[in-house]
Amino acid sequence: MVGDADAAPAPLRLLRAAPAGPLTDSALRSLTRLGPAAADAAPELRTLLAAPCSPHALPAAVALWSATGDTGAVLPLLLAKAADPSPWVRRAAAKALAPIGPAAADAAPALHVMLADPEVWVRVDGATALWHTTADAEAVLPVLTAAWTENAHTRATAAACFTVMGPAAADALPLVRTELATTRRHNAGLGSSHAIHDDELLLTTCRSAAEAIPTAG
Repeated sequence: MVGDADAAPAPLRLLRAAPAGPLTDSALRSLTRLGPAAADAAPELRTLLAAPCSPHALPAAVALWSATGDTGAVLPLLLAKAADPSPWVRRAAAKALAPIGPAAADAAPALHVMLADPEVWVRVDGATALWHTTADAEAVLPVLTAAWTENAHTRATAAACFTVMGPAAADALPLVRTELATTRRHNAGLGSSHAIHDDELLLTTCRSAAEAIPTAG
């Protein structure tokens, strides 16, 4: 579906028919997946972006950047949402900033604040975004390794960031190796229907991290 221009009219028609309806976020997610093929939706997305208090503003910003790459249009809203009272909104802002990369370097101060957030997942998402925008391993790595120990469910996300960091994540290699060598991991016995899938994802991500981080000598 990504990049398929023929798929663009359906979510765009939905957005035009109900710009603030119950299916709006679903349409915005579809447009985000389409990327530049959804460029015709830019006027509607900018309209949603112009109402920053709307619950649709942040996903509209994500869709607009995906469609147009217009960092200048979305960055002010993402910076504001990075300081939102809701941890869910702060996380969403961090996740939106990460793919923008160095073009969102102005978000570094807000992301540094996230590194001391009381919510571990906000810290993890903030650290991941900070790496993608500034490559500040000195600030990022301690946060991710601490979260790895504090909440085992953050490990797949942290390992994915270690993979991108490569040599800069060398201090995390013992954690990754221990995870790979552990026979019975944290999610054993949870009874979740997603447990096996999640475990395989974690192992795959850890293997990628172990390959990306070179060993000393």
